[in-house]
Amino acid sequence: MKLIVLTLGLGLGACLVVAVGIFGAVEAGLLMRRLVGPEYELWAFWGALLAVAGVAFGLYRWQDAVLGWLGPLVGRPAPEIMFCQTCGTPSRHDVPFCPSCGGTRFGIAKPDAAGRGARWRVQVGMDVFASDGLQLGVIKRKRSRDFLVARPLKRDVYIPTTTVARSDKTAVHLTVASEDPTIDAWTRSDLLGRAPR
Repeated sequence: MKLIVLTLGLGLGACLVVAVGIFGAVEAGLLMRRLVGPEYELWAFWGALLAVAGVAFGLYRWQDAVLGWLGPLVGRPAPEIMFCQTCGTPSRHDVPFCPSCGGTRFGIAKPDAAGRGARWRVQVGMDVFASDGLQLGVIKRKRSRDFLVARPLKRDVYIPTTTVARSDKTAVHLTVASEDPTIDAWTRSDLLGRAPR
């Protein structure tokens, strides 16, 4: 229920931002017309409209981070801090490469702490195997509650982390079979990074 309320709130908030942005752009244009003259009215209008478009683009571009911050409002933890598996530098969960060494493999545990308290290790580039031993694909992206798996000749799927049976240095092994029909239903993930169960 909280998730539905949050989703509706975000949708209504986006509509409100657009409405207020257009109203503010018109007001800015009229104000410039009164202060400077009619020749600057359109400049002020389009400048304010571009500023609103920039805010909207920023919210769209970094929506995962914004929703990660809003996660505690609905009782969900923020996304885990990821660690570069080459140098151990901590970073956000959505970075494509390590800012220190340029590596592209990340995990939720530091390389030297893999066996100490880590529930499982999931990192970009790992192979994913089903319970029957067949390879499903390769991990493209890690999120707080699921990870995106690229499958050859099939749509990418968001595998919930609750289906991980075990993992080693190169592969993740799942509890579901490769022909399980629920896998094909995981082609979309919800707002907070959890695949549908």
